[in-house]
Amino acid sequence: MKQFLSLKQAADLLGVDYKTIYNLIRTGQLPAARIGNIYRIRREDLDAFFERQKGQPGVAPSPVGRWSQVEYPKANCARCGIVIRYPSLVGGACKEEPCEAVLCRQCWANFPDRKCSLHSLVQKEEGLERTRSAVVTAEEAAQWGLQFIAGFDLAMRDRTSVQSPIDGSSHSITDWNSVHHEEPALLPSFRHGSAVLRSGGASGALPKNLSSCYHFRLKEQYPGSSSFAIMALALIHVESYQATGADSDPATLVELTRFLEAASDLAKREEAVYIAGLASPTGWDPKAIQTVSGDQGKKGFSSLYLSFCLIDLRSMSLFFNPGDVRLRPYLDAFRGFRREDLIKDIQRQIQDALLTREGQSVKEVSRATGQPEELVNKAFEMLQRTGLYEVRRLPRAGLVISKKG
Repeated sequence: MKQFLSLKQAADLLGVDYKTIYNLIRTGQLPAARIGNIYRIRREDLDAFFERQKGQPGVAPSPVGRWSQVEYPKANCARCGIVIRYPSLVGGACKEEPCEAVLCRQCWANFPDRKCSLHSLVQKEEGLERTRSAVVTAEEAAQWGLQFIAGFDLAMRDRTSVQSPIDGSSHSITDWNSVHHEEPALLPSFRHGSAVLRSGGASGALPKNLSSCYHFRLKEQYPGSSSFAIMALALIHVESYQATGADSDPATLVELTRFLEAASDLAKREEAVYIAGLASPTGWDPKAIQTVSGDQGKKGFSSLYLSFCLIDLRSMSLFFNPGDVRLRPYLDAFRGFRREDLIKDIQRQIQDALLTREGQSVKEVSRATGQPEELVNKAFEMLQRTGLYEVRRLPRAGLVISKKG
């Protein structure tokens, strides 16, 4: 037997589920070392843990019930990027051996391949990594692009305020039309093969490069503060659709680099910070994904003027730098989530995994879900209306929800 075991090997030895081993590590009951995105367990530590359990019959208490006493280490889902703060929110490990990157419960349930964002797109063939080809028709590309932009607009306009990526301050918005621009000057030319693709290059029923931008020029209203913009762009290989009516080539690192150069230059000229979501109906190649999210010990893309994520419109997967805090408040908009959808998702998480016998506070649920307390408060209110839950205010904890009976 090897001196160092993977989570799966340890689980097989004990005859338990993978998630059980993960929970033991995250709660500090089983020593392990994290190397990149994988864990390794010494065989002697596993044997010692087993010996300790011999005199402890019964079921150990769920770690979720001790939120108020223990703050567990957190990780990011390798598929959607959401913060996983508690073991109960883990779905499983990437099925691509020997990756073992962690997936959240939602991605584990929603994506049949049960792989991380990188391995869901990449396969190894003849020693080379290449993106799986999937033909996207002109009609599909046009529909997905329109849906992406429409979902972004709905999610943005559903907000009553925006958070500045410069200093984190909140600013109320009363007239969204006054800050909206359908096409920013930012959208650059994209080269695909020997053709130069430009916004509006397609006509008729063919798809076209679409964009939507909300620019908040706060300099005049708030002296000393720069402006910032939140934008969504659907990047289409227009020439391919004009020639054949279909496309299967993912957007490349070269195309991404062109965007980064144009965006950085514009942001510097305007003294602004840009938050962008770049969507492609044919997905992104592995090099582009690795550039933004980081891989093999390398940090993801970071810039003073620009934060962005990549969206694969086929699977609605998002790729971004998990350490970029400026991007986090707007990830829901790039996913096309509306306020009501987020509240319903918080409700489901409370009912499925987060609620304990003692109840949970707004702050605890907000930390676990990564959603603002305002939305958690609304979720508490909606659950209370069902008559199955009770919401009360405690002196130190604030609002706490618990199940009746």
